[in-house]
Amino acid sequence: MKSLFVLFSILVSYTATSQSLDSLLQALPTMKDDTNKTIALQSIASIYLYTDLEYAKKYTDTLVQLATNISDNNRLGKAYNLYGEYYYRNNDWLNMKRSLEKAKTFFNPKTDKAELIPINSLYAQYYSKMGDAETAINLYLKSLRSYKDLHDKSGEGKTLSSIALLMGKNKRYKEAEDYFLKAAGIRKELGDKRGESLVYLNLGAAYSEQEEFEKAYTAIQSALAIQKELGDKIIIASCEANLANLYNKKNEYQQSLNLTDKLLPFYTEQNNTQTLIILYIYRAASYTGLKDQEKALKQLELADQLLISGDKIMEAYINSEYYKTYKAFGNTSQALKYYEKTVELEKENNTLEMQNNISKLKELYETEQKEQENKELKQVNEISQLRLKNNRYLLIGILILSVLIILVFVLIIRTNRIRSREKNVQLQQKLLVSQMNPHFIFNSLNSIQNFIYKQDPLNASIYLSRFSELMRMILTFSRKDQITLAEEKQLLERYLEIQKLRFGDKLIWDITSDEEIDDENVLIQPMLAQPFIENSLEHGLFKNQETGIISIRFNTENDYLIFEIEDNGIGLDASVQKSGSHESLATRITQERISGIRTLTGKNTVFEVINLKDLHPDLHGVKVVFKIPYQTLL
Repeated sequence: MKSLFVLFSILVSYTATSQSLDSLLQALPTMKDDTNKTIALQSIASIYLYTDLEYAKKYTDTLVQLATNISDNNRLGKAYNLYGEYYYRNNDWLNMKRSLEKAKTFFNPKTDKAELIPINSLYAQYYSKMGDAETAINLYLKSLRSYKDLHDKSGEGKTLSSIALLMGKNKRYKEAEDYFLKAAGIRKELGDKRGESLVYLNLGAAYSEQEEFEKAYTAIQSALAIQKELGDKIIIASCEANLANLYNKKNEYQQSLNLTDKLLPFYTEQNNTQTLIILYIYRAASYTGLKDQEKALKQLELADQLLISGDKIMEAYINSEYYKTYKAFGNTSQALKYYEKTVELEKENNTLEMQNNISKLKELYETEQKEQENKELKQVNEISQLRLKNNRYLLIGILILSVLIILVFVLIIRTNRIRSREKNVQLQQKLLVSQMNPHFIFNSLNSIQNFIYKQDPLNASIYLSRFSELMRMILTFSRKDQITLAEEKQLLERYLEIQKLRFGDKLIWDITSDEEIDDENVLIQPMLAQPFIENSLEHGLFKNQETGIISIRFNTENDYLIFEIEDNGIGLDASVQKSGSHESLATRITQERISGIRTLTGKNTVFEVINLKDLHPDLHGVKVVFKIPYQTLL
């Protein structure tokens, strides 16, 4: 069971700003200057994001109307960033992204770095929530560099704290410690005692997670000493609650009880039910340590009475403490009973969280895919309109202009038709790529669900994190006509890593390039190989008893890039017989894409599927060969 120690580190995120809300609301009606009103509205909406989301939305709507009326683009950008935060807190990821992308349009990346930082930070929070810690940390680091460029020490300190918290959450404790200490140093340099104390409080939580109790005690005492000087009762109580838990970990049970005795009336007055439950759990642990079973169980009964129906996470914590208490006093049967309850609740919580993430991921993907299809349809309509317009110009030219002008106009029409044909071919390329994506994506989602049904949350979590990264790559690359060879190889690696989770040691692959090929500079059409690798996995490799091997090779020949995919499966004839029309569909789509490449480049382009048995009776498997024009960025 995860420690409760860090729960008190996040209780004070908006207390400083909430105190100014009343004065802002009172002053707003008396303001005559519209610019001052927009500043006040932004501040009010920002505070309400932490207290009342509907009021946050209401005041942001008013801000957008007023900023539009006075053509204040800077304030409009900040308003759409507020919309992004509003949708983020409502778990509406699609509208969050739309709002943030809209906000970006009001700012210049070169001159408005300060305004773009909150957008990057919110994206970082989103990726952290979706389990992609690496992307989140990179976005925070980007914000950190911007703050340094702007010489904004306050923003730098806050961002260092955010990075440290995220690293601590992902058990990168040494790095987290470094960032916490840098953040504390900046806060101290700025004279921000409140911020410095919060850094020490979170640092203490990180030390406790590593069971470095003396360091944790020193950090929390530093936070407490500063707060006693400042007099913030809420943060003082948070520090003392953390100390109570730490005293239990250090076997100083009576000191823990003394602190919780002091804290219970305070949190009762605050009507903070969840924190009261945690304090009763701490007290139960203290009495267990003092060998007083009756009092320990009494504290857990009090916690049970406060438990809100449906709060499975807190219920699991209480049952875990029952298990520890009964185990400590040798009551094996009761300990086993509560242990089983705890395990069952943890499984249920993990499964519900995973299913919720999958559901959100599906919804987000389907919506973005629909938007992409609509965009492509709009482009097709534009081509049709362009053709009609050209025909109209041709008719007017024939009726009005002289023979010389007619000849010039014919040349113009011919040029436009060539451009239209090229644009049409490019659109066909994108449409064909998008036909291939959904099949793999929904297969992968079904595989994640299978892990959940098998009660294997660890593999499900790994699979989901890697699949989320792969899906973003596919959505990005499918919008491009060409990507670098390095990006194509990275995409294939991610795809095969996901399949490795399904097939285990039965799947081996290698991806190689000739030494003279610069992967970062060579261009290739995206996802040419993916349908054939999928065919190998689904219909070819695992129909025999051998380990499945897939080899992917890139080399050059004159002005062409040779791209080969080879497997050791059952071969083309048997595979086609077992898979029906699946392979023929992939082949047909690829042939259309190759034809499009040939049209665009004007060069011979080859696509060939070879049954290895036809080359030699002792061989089996399939080799797919692409010969496409060699193109580079430079």
